[in-house]
Amino acid sequence: MHDTLDDPQVFIPDLFESHGTYFPEREAVVCGPERRRWGEFNRNMNRVANALLAAGLRQGEKVAILMGNSVRMLEAMFGAVKAGACVVPLSGLLTGEQLARLLDDSDAVGAFAAADFRARLASAGALPARLRPQLCVAAEAQPQPADAAAGWRGFDAFVADAAETMPPVRHAPGDDFNIIYSSGTTGFPKGIVQTHRARLHWAFSNAVEMGSPRARAR
Repeated sequence: MHDTLDDPQVFIPDLFESHGTYFPEREAVVCGPERRRWGEFNRNMNRVANALLAAGLRQGEKVAILMGNSVRMLEAMFGAVKAGACVVPLSGLLTGEQLARLLDDSDAVGAFAAADFRARLASAGALPARLRPQLCVAAEAQPQPADAAAGWRGFDAFVADAAETMPPVRHAPGDDFNIIYSSGTTGFPKGIVQTHRARLHWAFSNAVEMGSPRARAR
């Protein structure tokens, strides 16, 4: 099926790249004491994306995000999107058994995980077999020895040699952007798949609803 006029002609990773190029000194993200300007934020996302591709990630594969709210979580998540991955953010309220089950259900091949998430997964036993060790990244700069022994790579080492330029990945409107799991109050959580088309339309509608000057200018 050919794209129609109401399909996006630009994708969220392209918007990040544009902001990083034309507004590098403008503030992009604030999370408590953490702050990023667009230039640094975009470069960091590109490093994550290029590191994932160098480690063997293929477009369309799933990468789980097991991290609390932080700037680095955003860089990991949207870096994975820039690499062509479908991201799977998982709740910090889940037990180790539940996290392992959703990792398996989503077909995730890689993960970025903070220490508390890794501890819960370790308590649940072996990691799901689909996770590839070269794509399992600790959220901290240097993981604990036990984490390294379990196959988790330190974040800084993972992105150390990665380029800061936009990776050569082409997205399509129907490509999977993310999987969001329901609360599971009536049973096992269900995965809700959202495409690049859906996420971009959601972003545009929110910009209009919240009165973004740039959205009104369009």
